[in-house]
Amino acid sequence: MPLFHSEKLEDCKQGLECMAQLLEQARSREDGGTNQAQYLKLFEYWGRQLMEILTEFGRFPDRNKILNRANTEAE
Repeated sequence: MPLFHSEKLEDCKQGLECMAQLLEQARSREDGGTNQAQYLKLFEYWGRQLMEILTEFGRFPDRNKILNRANTEAE
């Protein structure tokens, strides 16, 4: 999960790969890992949402004020 909050696209991609591996492991458990898989799918969803923001803007615009960054026109 911490990788999803990095402003480096490579980190976010790595986070999604890790989440996919964890989801696969949960599903391969004897009990099907149903509860665990539900949470992991949710984390994966939010990771994809964050990656879309990062892909579009190259950073997380909601951090601009606290980091004293000016908003771009697109943001």
